[in-house]
Amino acid sequence: MKKQWKIVLFISGLFISLIFAFSFTPVSNQGDGSAYINYAKKLTGDEVAHSYVHRSPLYAFLLALIMKTIGFESLPRIVVIMQNMLILGASIILFNIVKHFLTKQLSLIAVLLFFFSFSTIFYGYMVLTEILTMFLFLLSIWILLKWINVKSNNLLFLLGILTSLLILTRFNTLPLIAAFLFIIVYSLFLAGSSPSFYSVLGKAFMFLLPLVIVLNIFAFYNYRTNDFYGLFPTGGSALISRNAVLATIDGTEPVSDENKAVYNIFLEAANKHKSKVNIEKKASLLKLWKPDFIKKVYSGFQIYGSALPALCSFYGINPEASEPLLSENLKPFYKEIASLNRDRIFMMRIYSLLNSFRSSSGITMAGKENINLGLLPAWLLMAYKSAMIFISLFTFIAVLLYLGYRIIKFKIIDPAFLTIIVFYLSFYLINFYFVIAGDSNRYKFPSEPLMFGLFVYFLTDFIRRVEKR
Repeated sequence: MKKQWKIVLFISGLFISLIFAFSFTPVSNQGDGSAYINYAKKLTGDEVAHSYVHRSPLYAFLLALIMKTIGFESLPRIVVIMQNMLILGASIILFNIVKHFLTKQLSLIAVLLFFFSFSTIFYGYMVLTEILTMFLFLLSIWILLKWINVKSNNLLFLLGILTSLLILTRFNTLPLIAAFLFIIVYSLFLAGSSPSFYSVLGKAFMFLLPLVIVLNIFAFYNYRTNDFYGLFPTGGSALISRNAVLATIDGTEPVSDENKAVYNIFLEAANKHKSKVNIEKKASLLKLWKPDFIKKVYSGFQIYGSALPALCSFYGINPEASEPLLSENLKPFYKEIASLNRDRIFMMRIYSLLNSFRSSSGITMAGKENINLGLLPAWLLMAYKSAMIFISLFTFIAVLLYLGYRIIKFKIIDPAFLTIIVFYLSFYLINFYFVIAGDSNRYKFPSEPLMFGLFVYFLTDFIRRVEKR
């Protein structure tokens, strides 16, 4: 009966995934989709002048492989089929992750919330990195949980490989290395007798070794092809996103003479952005409430895009291959603005955190409101977005209260459950610390499956407590 139950669920999930894959229209010309397709074309040997050194490469390499084997015309549909299969695989992995702290029935509810989430469906038909990132993220966590049980060095080595692939799929996951190391050390100290320093160092080495090898191979590839040894240009600021720094400019900064010319270019772009009238998309919650911070967190990217031609002209840089040279030239400017606008940078951190509680996807797209999920009635889309804000806030507050209670009472947290919590919170911390701004809601999408699992756990716990009283 247990095997039959699993087979029925798998066949049902496969059937629905195939319906999604063939029913929805692939979208490849929205957001970063066009950039990744052109990046893939360049990898296949096409004469594409633009530089993509700032883009995470693994998704583009995968697209290039599809182009080489199947052809360009079939690419969008093949990608959508592949991504829906990855969603199905991620659902199976998620079930095996959350069953560590949920019953079989509650685990299934968490999986269904993820599987039928509008954001999951949306990214399934978009030619974007989100689904591949989410799949590798969940797979890495599952392998980590396996290692917690058996403490195998082979699993740690495999975990290092998967984590390096995750980073090459989405660069903002690089700080997750610290989360993996924390759980590894925490698990070792709870395994029984206190481990020796060399034992802990050895486990960390087994995890870090493949990471160092794989990431340095790509850094060397960058050096050979882009004359730049590293994973990606920092954008001029290593710890604060470029867009967040630019969003703080208002014309009152006492900038030094050295950076005055660049400052004026960005200030002109910022003033142009302020004069623009934003066109609200279908089913946007901004029709009900327009907080000032929403426009602020999205302004940096627009300002940079508007200023880019003038900046390239000022420095004598080819605008189609501006990175990493432009970032290197702008470092002193970004450093000065970040120093002058410390208070505003801190507020941008708060805005980045607040933006993290919004739906991971906008669902509807400008100019394409009447395809795919955009065909749903506006009230349903708005209800979904409102529900996601509630689920995000409820889960976040519940997790903080749980951690606070455990710390105050000096109660040990099960390593498997702490793993889920740490990786769920990691994206919120990354968004806050690195000031991710307008991308913060989208970038936290990989942790959304874990959020659903924690939401089901804390909601059922809350209901039980209320019934008890």
